[in-house]
Amino acid sequence: MIGHWSDHLPPGSAPPWLLRSRAVQAEEVLVLSYTADLRFFERVCLPEARAVGARVTVVHDVAADLVPAEDLHHVGVHYTDVPVRCRSDGEFHPKLLIAIAADRALVAIGSGNATASGWHHNGELWTTLAADVADWPATFHDLAGWLRALPDHLYIDDFGRERMEAAAAALSRHPAQTEGPRLVHNLDVPIAHQLPSSTGAVSRLTVASPFLDEKAVALRHVTEHFSPRRRRSR
Repeated sequence: MIGHWSDHLPPGSAPPWLLRSRAVQAEEVLVLSYTADLRFFERVCLPEARAVGARVTVVHDVAADLVPAEDLHHVGVHYTDVPVRCRSDGEFHPKLLIAIAADRALVAIGSGNATASGWHHNGELWTTLAADVADWPATFHDLAGWLRALPDHLYIDDFGRERMEAAAAALSRHPAQTEGPRLVHNLDVPIAHQLPSSTGAVSRLTVASPFLDEKAVALRHVTEHFSPRRRRSR
């Protein structure tokens, strides 16, 4: 995390804890997920976001919808549910929380779906970036560009597109004051082709993943790219 006020946020926390901190006092909350348990979201996360008056949007893969509409009580009133599908017939798989106020923002990118398992019980990874106007990172502008490009790759309704544009506009409303970490995505170029050069300096490579493709092609590509002296997979 960056920014003098980010010390008030719990480091490495999952989205419910970050929302509960209320440090951002968000006006926009955008959640992107593959699987979404909206009953869990309504019970655990929505009250925290609504407590600060945020407009809340959850975007998830329609094929991974877990909850029948009749079991939900707040959708369409207190938050917007946006089921989507990739035009490529692939799966919509980002795991992202964005909470934005007028003069500060928090972004958490990780591995956990918006479910009790993904946001509470599983061993998941989250990278959190928080900043205010004085140290607004270029990363927020890069993320805004990604959000603006993303709907063209999806089957998504107009209102869902508008909510993503609102988040993008809020992320890019202030000029960048710092570089921030590099944002990598696969809308245009595979992530495997964007790996940094190793220049023979990698002594050990550790890969942690719950899934591998059938022939471990991605793992082999990463291993060959970095050519570590030691390697370990879990």
